[in-house]
Amino acid sequence: MPQSKAQAGKVEILVQSDRLRLRWSWIKSLGGDGRRYVLPLGLPDTPVNRKVAQTKAQIIEQDLATNHFDPTLNKYRVQQSTTRLTVVALFERYMEAKTPHVYKSTLIKYRGLLSHLKKHFRAKPANAIGQVETIVFRDWLTNSEKLEPITVKDKLYLISACWDWAVLEKMCPDNPWLPVVSSFKVPPKQKPKPFTRDEIKMIVQGFRTDPEYCFYGDFVEFFLSIGCRTGEAVALLWKHVSDDCGTVWIGESVTVDGDRKAEKRYRARSLPLPDRLKALLLARRPAKVDPEAPIFLSRRGKIISIPPR
Repeated sequence: MPQSKAQAGKVEILVQSDRLRLRWSWIKSLGGDGRRYVLPLGLPDTPVNRKVAQTKAQIIEQDLATNHFDPTLNKYRVQQSTTRLTVVALFERYMEAKTPHVYKSTLIKYRGLLSHLKKHFRAKPANAIGQVETIVFRDWLTNSEKLEPITVKDKLYLISACWDWAVLEKMCPDNPWLPVVSSFKVPPKQKPKPFTRDEIKMIVQGFRTDPEYCFYGDFVEFFLSIGCRTGEAVALLWKHVSDDCGTVWIGESVTVDGDRKAEKRYRARSLPLPDRLKALLLARRPAKVDPEAPIFLSRRGKIISIPPR
């Protein structure tokens, strides 16, 4: 449905992925903080549920106008009996609540986990999940789905985060996933051997002499030489390089979906560049450089796409 700008004090009814949600702003003239609020209702877009959404919207509008608005939103949430809430439905509501706040790559992980939850738990109620069920699910992911330990750990962490959220939202009394997450250990895995200098030279030379891929010669030489990840090299902007191109700061990365995100604190770093890479950057830098412009782009002037692992 069209998403027009809401009038002051008005609540919009929106649809996302066939689920109803409400959106409004608590403007300062009504005693608010100026923030925009979004309330996922967890209901499919049906005529009956539309009436529920309209009723909720009217209640919120009245509370905004009379200075009785509840900024925690607990007053306005659709109450659903936890005895009827399935594991799948709970995770779908969690996804809906988190969708506006996470990267596309995270949503892909959510969808992958959701397919496993549907396959394993089917219509099992969320309140029927105890520590035994969490262990069975862990072993099912490992033995039946043949997932790598690091992937199993990631999925267990995601579903535990869902239950943490459900506890805060008073949908579940506690989180039974905490023990299985904390006890699951990923065995160490030997890292692949890095390329030698001669191997790097051969790879770079292969790019520079290839009619189709020679455009990416500088990009390949740079990120292989400093040992950063592909997404980190793609994310580099001219403002991340010192004036003399002798130092580069790496603190952002680009995901497979093209999202730019900050690196974790322990990964952000400044690196001195050897004269060869310093000269490479100086040769690429325009006379009038835009600090926000990427250093490396695709042949078409777009962000370089990163293939999924």
